[in-house]
Amino acid sequence: MVNKFITLIKKRKLSLIIIFFVLFIFALFFIQVPSSQQLRSSSSPIPGKDYIMGQAMVKFKQDIPQSIIEEKLEQHHAKILRTIPQINVTVLTVPQGQEQTIVNALTQEGIVSYAELDTTYQEDAFMPNDPAFTKQWALPMIHALQAWDITKGTGVTLAVIDTGGADNTHPDLKNKIIKGGGNDEHGTHVAGIMVAETNNNIGIAGMCPECKLIIENPVTYSSSRVAQAILDAADSGAKVINMSFGGVSSQTVADAIETVWNKGTICVATAGNTNVSTKRYPAAFPHVVAVASTDENDKKSSFSSYGNWVTIAAPGSHIYSTVPGGYATMSGTSMAAPMVAGTLGLIWSTSYGTSADAVIKRLCDSAEKIPGTGTDWQCGRLNAFKAVSEATRTNTPSASDSLPVDSTQKAGVPNPVCLGSCPTPTPTAAVANDLSSSQLVEQNNAAGSTETISLFQYLINFILSLYR
Repeated sequence: MVNKFITLIKKRKLSLIIIFFVLFIFALFFIQVPSSQQLRSSSSPIPGKDYIMGQAMVKFKQDIPQSIIEEKLEQHHAKILRTIPQINVTVLTVPQGQEQTIVNALTQEGIVSYAELDTTYQEDAFMPNDPAFTKQWALPMIHALQAWDITKGTGVTLAVIDTGGADNTHPDLKNKIIKGGGNDEHGTHVAGIMVAETNNNIGIAGMCPECKLIIENPVTYSSSRVAQAILDAADSGAKVINMSFGGVSSQTVADAIETVWNKGTICVATAGNTNVSTKRYPAAFPHVVAVASTDENDKKSSFSSYGNWVTIAAPGSHIYSTVPGGYATMSGTSMAAPMVAGTLGLIWSTSYGTSADAVIKRLCDSAEKIPGTGTDWQCGRLNAFKAVSEATRTNTPSASDSLPVDSTQKAGVPNPVCLGSCPTPTPTAAVANDLSSSQLVEQNNAAGSTETISLFQYLINFILSLYR
């Protein structure tokens, strides 16, 4: 009888071991710890939202016991992200999609002075004071103003090749042209589109407000003269060369383009104004950005040439820009190409500007896929903001533009003592050390895995206890 009882106990132990082994495997594969990427994205603004997903802010009442606060946080699956001790505000991580529900619940439970979403603010877009800016319909369409909030092209030099040159005494160009000159209407119009001085209470705004410009004016548009102008512009420091002209193929010009490309200079050329799909040079050469024209309705301009050999489209109809002695409206792919050239200057000034290949890839990847993409042109229609968005800023904010830094607690480091009516803790050596964002993510990730690890440990301890 005793032996049967012992046998039964052993069988029950074996059964329990099997059951808990199955539970252990289930926990291992189905209880997932949030990844670093998930944690990182949960504290980032979500497009279309005006608050940080997965976060809320509360100010606990001073007389609420710490135990009650901890109980309520656990009830709502909320955790401390960091505190703002000067005003006794706590930033919480909460389940995504339940932010407003938890804010409402904490408010109704009477333990907070207030609870709210961690709302986001938007910088005011740069708005130039140039009086004729309102006539430049193309710049809002390609989101130039938002692009200028990220970069204005500081430190980048562009070039225009035009037989008549450009007016280097024009009020909107005299401070921008660093080499060359001229008095040609076409060349001056192109130059203004690219770099007209911006925010100077005069005339118009240029596509690359802080870029400088080189003017190369060959005597004629012969292949030998054009090739020499391309090489001279690159040797003078131009990172982008605009060529608003075209014709037949020339190996000499192709060699010049390839030579400057290998040095890190990008050539931009017009597709032409004959509304045909026939290839035109230099636009159709390898390593040239070929540009078609679009109109105010975001469609191909009636005059613009097109084809799968064309790289990108940009506004070129009814473009208002500089001419000798004033300003005028012109249309043509000659107006579209400098829009692209100016945007390339912006890209060069950001962290995307590592190579000519990288710059052109960014230009193409960021283009708007409007009708005609894939048939009339390859990449889409120019979008200056997308071309530079998420890049490193080149316009460093001044100290007065920066938010004050909490001297007693580093951002992202929670108060380790309490949440309610607590004195501001003296920072420890660990808190006083700066933590990178990646370290903070890993800390949060480790904290999020505690419950899973505890479950594993419990299962192991219980199984082991069966043998004791």
